[in-house]
Amino acid sequence: MADEHLGVDMAFSNTDFIIAPSGDVALASGRDCLLQDLMHRCTTPKGGLWYDAEFGVDIYSYLHTEDTLVMRLALEDELKEAVEQDPRLEPGSTVAQVESWEMGKIVVKITCRPVDEGNPINLVLGYSLTEITAEVFNSGL
Repeated sequence: MADEHLGVDMAFSNTDFIIAPSGDVALASGRDCLLQDLMHRCTTPKGGLWYDAEFGVDIYSYLHTEDTLVMRLALEDELKEAVEQDPRLEPGSTVAQVESWEMGKIVVKITCRPVDEGNPINLVLGYSLTEITAEVFNSGL
């Protein structure tokens, strides 16, 4: 496997395990594992993990503010910093860009590059007061 350095973990769909036909928990490996971990980091509200208060993004503070250049830059910086904590990514390769911002709804595109890989990962995250979504586009899978 060319991307085995990207890890192996249990596979999740939203918050549920993915069960293989054998009845065991399915595994995510390589780029799938990295993608799953990045989406988890970007969709977990900061403080949402009892064992790591710094994990995630403080998205709800942004959802309650107006769209200003200062707030856009702050959110982009927070997402970039959160994503770049993953050691499987090339340092400095992450770009976060707010695509749209309405009161209570924000869409952000994140691009990053795994270590020793040519193809970038592109995530589109949708944040609202009731739902957080994450989609992968052109990830080279």
